Amino acid sequence: MTIRLKHDHGTLEAIELFQLQHHLAIPHLQKYLQSKGSKQCKSIKKISVDHSHLNDKDYIALHDILKLSSKVNEISFYANHIDTDCISYLFDSLSSDELNTIKLIDNWIGDKISPDFFSFLNNKKLAVLDLSLNWLRDIGIQRLLDALDTNMELNELVLSCNDFGLEGMKTLRHFVSQHSSLNILDISYNNLNERCAEEIAVMITESPSLTHLNVRSNKIGDAGAELIAQSLKSNNNLKYVDLSDNNISATGLSQLVREAETHDNLEDLILKHNHLPPSALKTSRSSLQVVY
Repeated sequence: MTIRLKHDHGTLEAIELFQLQHHLAIPHLQKYLQSKGSKQCKSIKKISVDHSHLNDKDYIALHDILKLSSKVNEISFYANHIDTDCISYLFDSLSSDELNTIKLIDNWIGDKISPDFFSFLNNKKLAVLDLSLNWLRDIGIQRLLDALDTNMELNELVLSCNDFGLEGMKTLRHFVSQHSSLNILDISYNNLNERCAEEIAVMITESPSLTHLNVRSNKIGDAGAELIAQSLKSNNNLKYVDLSDNNISATGLSQLVREAETHDNLEDLILKHNHLPPSALKTSRSSLQVVY
């Protein structure tokens, strides 16, 4: 069990809670922070709770801590398996206009959520949102993106390991085309097949801003790789594309490399854990790194 209060020149700036099992720890922390007064708590910029088992008293105390930390700009909950009702309860306490990063990773939210579950994201001006390992599936992705629709400041969206497919990808493609601030998108380890690759290709073509795209460990195959390769012709923004572990043969790999060489700004094309490329397949552009 670890409770770490990080200070900078005597000012409390971050709270880190790790592997908490003792259910008096967070209530005691809440009382301690309350005794310090609102001025001290307003200096807190980051709160993280990792690998902890929480009960009702913990949630109530954590809710109060979040309310006290009215200037917090980053919240991270990692591998706590928080009940969905408790997620809504915790995030409803966040009123800070300065909140720009939420990392809610490996909490198994699932797709059995109400249509307004993500309403706590409404009107938030987030720059980074990471919802990896939550198994949202298609309906969860759709509800999430609906809640984010008015967020025009989002720069990085991580949706790895959410088991979504075509319907979620259709919604995501539309979302990306409408959000010109989005630079980094991670959709690795999902259920994206060749039909989904059609949507990914259109997304690449339509996106006004994507610079980093991670599609690692999906099922796009050669047909999907061909579509994505063709889409590179009409995108001048991408710098990094990861298509590792997508069951792409030497034919698909060759086409990806050929099209990548004509892309002026692409710097990294990651193709690991596919079929082996032809031994003679090398890039002729020195500024492009292709990793097999």
